Amino acid sequence: MEETSIKKIACIMTSICIEQSKFKQLCENKEVPQQEFDAIQKQTSDRLYTMLTYLLTKSNEEYTQFMESITDNFNLNWTDPDIDNQLLPNKNKS
Repeated sequence: MEETSIKKIACIMTSICIEQSKFKQLCENKEVPQQEFDAIQKQTSDRLYTMLTYLLTKSNEEYTQFMESITDNFNLNWTDPDIDNQLLPNKNKS
């Protein structure tokens, strides 16, 4: 996949996760300065771009090493994700 496509996907994912979410509402309600919001948005898109680059363009070995190195630093005891039907085209919503 081309780099420009990966960057676009990362920006779309960031928008879905930040711009079009409860997070943005929380920021607006708490009057988070725009500069802080922009920094969070940039950091998120950079991280998504990095992960997508490794997922889509690197060898399996490089991707596995990358994932092992980053998952060592995180508590992943979250609730398993579900499909967000709001993102699906109308014909596929249940």
